Amino acid sequence: MTPGPPHPTMRRPVDQPPADFEFESKPARRRVPRFVLGVASGVVVLAAAAAAGVTVFMLVAGHGTVLDRMVPAGAGAYASVNLDPPADQKLDLLNLSHKFPELNSEQQIEKNLDQLLQPSGLSYRSDVKPWLGAQVVALAGGSSKPDVALLFDSKNDGAAQQTLAKLKTGKLGGQVAWHESKHGGVTLEVGLVSSQTTVMAFFDHTLLVASSESLADEVIDTDQGKHARLDSTAQYKAITSKLPASRLLTVFVDGHAVTGWTSGIFDQITKGLPLGQGVTITSPPIDKSSVTQGLAAFKGAGFAISARPDGLAADLEVDVDSSKLTADQRALYQRAGRPNGALKAVPAGAIAVVGISDLDTILKGIPNTTGSAIGMGPLNGLAQKLTGDAAVEIEPDGQGLGIGGVIGTSDPAGLKSMLDSLAGSMTGTSLAYAVNGQNLLVASSSSELARMQAAQSGASLTSGSAYKQAADFSVPEPASLVFVDVDGAFRLAETFGRMDLQKERSDWSAVHSVLLTSGGTSVRIHVVIG
Repeated sequence: MTPGPPHPTMRRPVDQPPADFEFESKPARRRVPRFVLGVASGVVVLAAAAAAGVTVFMLVAGHGTVLDRMVPAGAGAYASVNLDPPADQKLDLLNLSHKFPELNSEQQIEKNLDQLLQPSGLSYRSDVKPWLGAQVVALAGGSSKPDVALLFDSKNDGAAQQTLAKLKTGKLGGQVAWHESKHGGVTLEVGLVSSQTTVMAFFDHTLLVASSESLADEVIDTDQGKHARLDSTAQYKAITSKLPASRLLTVFVDGHAVTGWTSGIFDQITKGLPLGQGVTITSPPIDKSSVTQGLAAFKGAGFAISARPDGLAADLEVDVDSSKLTADQRALYQRAGRPNGALKAVPAGAIAVVGISDLDTILKGIPNTTGSAIGMGPLNGLAQKLTGDAAVEIEPDGQGLGIGGVIGTSDPAGLKSMLDSLAGSMTGTSLAYAVNGQNLLVASSSSELARMQAAQSGASLTSGSAYKQAADFSVPEPASLVFVDVDGAFRLAETFGRMDLQKERSDWSAVHSVLLTSGGTSVRIHVVIG
């Protein structure tokens, strides 16, 4: 295995780990101390803010994964904020930040971060900014009661060590009984308060805060090449290879760890989980076996946030063992993508749209008594008349709100007859509907219905430039989607909600639209900014 990525300061080389390595966890106190969360959560948030592009970056190749060399292969969860991303991310972030004048004040950002860290006795500008380097990492062990650790890269070791000393003697650290321990030549500051453990250390240009000595030891051993790294495992590589190569935020979760954590939670509840004020949960509200069985097919997941020239993108990828799924579940995951024909009847002026292409499958899973209760008869019979394509849209309709629904059908006459029967039992409604080809159109007014009919002949949502731009980063042929015209949504809220949102519209005027798509084992979100 090759060493971790280069850093401006010299790093200790990482040797090839033993092939038969398994993650080992020493017994230790497992509860996450309030001190760890209180001291470190603020720094994690400031890392995310910095990664959002509010600071001007030098356009050079980034060193943002310098801490990955420390993450043990047995970690159940890993999150990384890249403060020194690749050059394309820096350029895109810089351009995007200029479009938000209210959010582009570095002075205001730093003031907010100072307030955030105030409870810990730290100041961002004087105690953190001088040394915070290329990456912040959070990780959790893989046992049923996971320990957690936070790693902060340092570009100024002296300043970082001063901050460590201040943490130890500050508002929170001063209440802790500390003693020293050593592992692999590294000095660990170990604190105990209310039977909870806090471990802090500085080594190899890194500030470490952990909830147990055992996890701190694993991090040190991994850094020294004695144990395998998470990024060397097949599961991590398989999932993250599906994510964008240039990323600001990366999250990885191991499926086996999730199953173990879930089992541990159920065991704890069974023993009695105190909620305060004399309330204790003594039995799980959900059957443990049904939950663990449902998780059996889950192998892992990866999530990333990245910058694009036209906005921000979020990507969730899930790895599933299809052999452990039921036949219906397997068919859903392995379904071949196809265009949603219902979207062709959605007008280009729609402000909010929800579309799915598995309506027939969904209806088949609903008890038939539900359909009978609302006068629609057995839903399995209705499902047989559908192609699966469906969409619902909202747009202004003169002085009112226009709502339209599109249902793809293989039996237009039969479905219309069913709707005729349903409408006949409803009084005082202005429901308008018609069959256009393979689509049944249902609208809140005749004028809305006319717009939907016109959309099928030309100006539909999918033919518009706004939707096409948002769909540039989407799941191919998604099974479901949600599209929002942000400026239109503000206008609609002002008109019908009688709210004054001028300031909010001004602050977020650069956000044009948001598109969420999902299909199979992927979910993508594209926020279009321009």
